[in-house]
Amino acid sequence: PSGWAIGETRYEVTAYVYNRTTGNIEWATDLGYYGTRLWPFGMPVVLMSDEEVDGRRPVHISLFRAGTIIIHDALDPRTLSPPLVSAMRPMDFRVYVTGRGTAPPHYSYYIAAPLPPPLIERLIRLGIGDPTLGYDALIFVPPDIPVDVVFLGSGGEIPLGILRGIKVEAGKYLDVPLTAFKYAGEFISLAGGRLEKLRHEVAVGQALIPAINDYNIAVKSYDKALKALHDHRYSWVYPNIYKSWFYARKVYETTRATLVDIIYSAVFFFLLLVPFAIILERLVIHEPSIKRIIYISLIYILSAAFIYVMHPGLRLAANTSMIILGFLAFILTLPVLGLMATRFWEIAKLIRRRVIGPHFVKVARTAEVSSALSIGIENMRRRKLRTTLTLVTIIIIVFSLTSFTALTFHDILKENPLPVKKPPYTGMLVKGPESESGGGNLPLTPTVLEYLKAISGSEAVFAPRAWLIPPYDYFHAYNRAGAETEVYAVIGLTPQEVLWKRIFKLVITPSRPFEPEDRFVCFISKDIADRLDVDMGDSIFIAGVKFHILGIIDNKEFWKLVDIDGELITPLDPTLARAGTRVRVNHDFIIIPYEIAVRLGAVIPSVAIKYENADLAREKASLIAKHLSTYLSVYYSARDASYFVTWIRGYRIFGLALVVIPFVLAALALLNIMLGHVYERTRYISIYSAVGLSPMHIAMMFLMESIVFAVLGATLGYILSLLIGGAVATFAPGMIMTNYTSAYVILSVTSSMVTVIISSIYPSIKASRLVTPSLERVWRVPTKPIGTEWTIPLPFSFDEDEALGSLVYLGEYLERFGTEAASFMIEEGPRYVSRVLPKMIVRGVEATVRLKPYDAGVVESISLIASRRMDEEKYTFELRGVLRTGQRYLWISGHRVVADQIRKQMLLWRSLSPSDKIAYMKRSRNIFKAVEVEKSEE
Repeated sequence: PSGWAIGETRYEVTAYVYNRTTGNIEWATDLGYYGTRLWPFGMPVVLMSDEEVDGRRPVHISLFRAGTIIIHDALDPRTLSPPLVSAMRPMDFRVYVTGRGTAPPHYSYYIAAPLPPPLIERLIRLGIGDPTLGYDALIFVPPDIPVDVVFLGSGGEIPLGILRGIKVEAGKYLDVPLTAFKYAGEFISLAGGRLEKLRHEVAVGQALIPAINDYNIAVKSYDKALKALHDHRYSWVYPNIYKSWFYARKVYETTRATLVDIIYSAVFFFLLLVPFAIILERLVIHEPSIKRIIYISLIYILSAAFIYVMHPGLRLAANTSMIILGFLAFILTLPVLGLMATRFWEIAKLIRRRVIGPHFVKVARTAEVSSALSIGIENMRRRKLRTTLTLVTIIIIVFSLTSFTALTFHDILKENPLPVKKPPYTGMLVKGPESESGGGNLPLTPTVLEYLKAISGSEAVFAPRAWLIPPYDYFHAYNRAGAETEVYAVIGLTPQEVLWKRIFKLVITPSRPFEPEDRFVCFISKDIADRLDVDMGDSIFIAGVKFHILGIIDNKEFWKLVDIDGELITPLDPTLARAGTRVRVNHDFIIIPYEIAVRLGAVIPSVAIKYENADLAREKASLIAKHLSTYLSVYYSARDASYFVTWIRGYRIFGLALVVIPFVLAALALLNIMLGHVYERTRYISIYSAVGLSPMHIAMMFLMESIVFAVLGATLGYILSLLIGGAVATFAPGMIMTNYTSAYVILSVTSSMVTVIISSIYPSIKASRLVTPSLERVWRVPTKPIGTEWTIPLPFSFDEDEALGSLVYLGEYLERFGTEAASFMIEEGPRYVSRVLPKMIVRGVEATVRLKPYDAGVVESISLIASRRMDEEKYTFELRGVLRTGQRYLWISGHRVVADQIRKQMLLWRSLSPSDKIAYMKRSRNIFKAVEVEKSEE
């Protein structure tokens, strides 16, 4: 291609050097670190210019001396199909040096027949067969170096296959026969090693039972495959090894997730020990000197040592020393990070003050929290019995949740009933996955067919179906005279087809079903027979093949021929599928022998399997669905009912019903205890109020006390559950469900802590309400608007210097904060005014502001007026607002916000340091002198 079509085609740029004598590849393309520096685009490349197409731009490819490893069975064990779905190269091979875990400097691979999906579909339609059946891959590795090959699928973290310790000489080929055996064996070895480690940990408990069952299935299937290979029963080899591969990989995935959960829970509890050690030292030892650090460290080390002995997290981690060093580094860096954050915040506030001015409330949050924590711990020390009883309650809550409840993830069988009355047979139906384009079911691969045939057993009647897909929407059928008609479905059925009895109820001429020796015979629908004017015994031609008519089917009654899933056995009607309607073909169809259909390139969308025993049908459907339900649709029918069968990954919580009511009662008891704390300390709250503590400070004190209870109770409760649970698991295994190391335990402990904290919220609010600085705790506007004017007096009075300084301070606030992000936006101003009336002096600052919502167009003029009588020394303040444009009700609500913001800034003015006030007073003298000069000139 050239011009605009350059980017429409992918190319693979590779180079190889082979030995002309042996034909072996001796040098291969390098996709390692050094090779990708010369050619970083990978193997599939989209060219972007004519120079690249015609060779004017050179391509540099790095080669390396290599040995070749040949790998077979590159399938996904979950689907028994190659992971080629919608991308040119969805699989990936990773190569690592054995024992090191690092990639070699040079390696590459090539996958045989990496065909894009449109080409695959075209080949199937042309009758070439299924080209996606099993990939063979060539892995090029450095010679004489043992390597591990990891086979990955599209977007998966868990490998599909692993090969370990493979070594090949330079220029040689090493074929890995029966690669699926190697995959299954490696997964059994890896998963078995992990299970052996986890079995010795009493804290894991019953969580491994599903994984152990799957592991036993994998081992048994592996042994059956070996025995079948030894006995030359080759049809049983791959079905059993695929089953072993699937279950072994599943156990590998489960044990990996379990290990990750264990390590995550260990990290959580080792982090929880940091505040636990600090709080416990303050509560029990209370050393005021530098020895406090020693005691805190000692408490942490002892607690961590106990959890290390009882919790398997650090023992099962791949690198325990790095985890310990990481914890130590994290703990040591906490003070440094705190100092850096504090210093950064101080610098940021300093910059904000210099740029904007002192218009923010200074709140020492760290000091507040520290003081609240100290007071809370002192109160707990003062009332030892109450503190002990409260802690015991919390410890019991945590112990109950972690000891008597457990969450386990496992596979859950779901049988969804279908609205099918009297299914045509007892058995199961396996269909290919639904096409994303809405074209019906995708075909089953021969690998899946062989697996289904082996798993279904000798008791089953195995009946695959085939569809011959037309090149367009339909085939053309002809009679001997050359008359032509359309055929929308060509179906291939076997002599064992389970629906023959129902089909013959629709045949309008005497006939018989297909027999094994039948080849070019067919059944046609009556509408085709009428248009071609043919009858039983005549011949028709379709796809260039002559077929003899065995019978004619009444197409008007064909809608009754439904399978156990409630659908016809024909493909979707192509003329209706384009309109988005999902209707199966029920007219213009032909039924031919299955073998002939496959020879002509038909696809296999489904398999019907009939049993005499309903329980056996359910058992086999469950077994197949557990392996392939992520890819296939599995149905079964038994006792006049049909079901869609699937397995989902779900979870189950054991023992929760036994703990819910005691948990709620304990939470209410905690609420009662915290309320008792409030009423007992009413006198102390009055003292705190007298010395100036705000309601927020009082609430913070009680809240911090509850946090102390939560941290201590959660940690001690978990330690107790580890101790008792370990003893029970050792001396009475299976008595209780133990699983102290999963992520669910983190949820249990944190929910207990949250319960304690929530139980203290209402008492904290109650305590804060006992602090009443005034009868009204919220400022209210004392006046109401008159028409479009509103004057609001402000409760402040200053002498002249301070009044003028405060006006300049407020003017600065309006100038720098009146933006779109603020509560209002300045349109004009601010302007300073000064007037001398006969009996009054008036100074002020004026501005025109736009109120929220800004798109409503509410604009008002505001004036902050400071005035005094001639015989007085103090200035009083009022805020005047006049509506200019916009709705009055919006102006009323917006003006309240403006008044409240200005009132708060006046309060901040009173809290400024004397030096800041003097600076604003000096500025005010110059500003108002300039205003008076301008007025006199006018």
